Amino acid sequence: MKLICDHVQEECIVVDNVCYHGNKHDKSFMCSSHTYLCGGNEVICKPTKEDEQMEYVLGKNLISRKSVYDTLPKNCKEALEIYEDFDSQFNLSSRFTGIIPLKLVIDFLKNRPQKVTDWFVEKGFLAKKPEKTYSIGDRFMKEGVLNEYILGVIDFNTVALINLTTGSMFSSSTKVGTIERITEKELLKITANDKFTRIHKRK
Repeated sequence: MKLICDHVQEECIVVDNVCYHGNKHDKSFMCSSHTYLCGGNEVICKPTKEDEQMEYVLGKNLISRKSVYDTLPKNCKEALEIYEDFDSQFNLSSRFTGIIPLKLVIDFLKNRPQKVTDWFVEKGFLAKKPEKTYSIGDRFMKEGVLNEYILGVIDFNTVALINLTTGSMFSSSTKVGTIERITEKELLKITANDKFTRIHKRK
C-alpha cells in the first residue's frame, strides 16, 4: 500500500500496516496521530494539528546519543551540559547508537531554552521546516462537500479554485506572488477562509 504524506511532501510505503510515522493501521485507515483518506490503494495522510505546529524536521544527521556526543566540542561547558541533559532523558530508552525518533526529540526541546534547539539545528540534527506551499494543478476537497476542486490559472499570477463537476469558480479570483508557490496566507484568500484539504499535489 502506498502512503502519500502531504505534510512531509514525499511518498513512503506501508509495510505490514506500519506507516512512515511508525503507527500501526487497521482496515479503517486510522491511527492514533493521523487521519487517512482512502482512494483505491492510495492513502493520503493529513497532518494533525500537533504536526502542523512542529516547526522542525530531521536534518542531515540522524539523532542518537552517540551522534550527539560525537559532535560536542569537548572543551565547551555549555555544550556538555546540553548533552548531559539530553543523555539523562534518553539513556534508559535508547541504546547509545540507537536512533531517537524526531517526535521524542521535539518533546525534549519544548521545555528547554531556544539556544538548545539552535544547537541541534547548527549541528545538522534538525532543520527548519520549509513553508508549506501550493501550486496550480493541486486538487482539493471542501469540508462537507463531495465535489473536487482544482487550483487553476485565471489570468497572469491570478488563480481560483474551480469545481471539477460544474466548472464554476468557488470564489472570486485572487492575485498571488507565484502560481507554483502559493502561500498558506494566499490560499486562505483563495478559499475565502473556508476549510479545504489538498488531496492531490501536482508533481
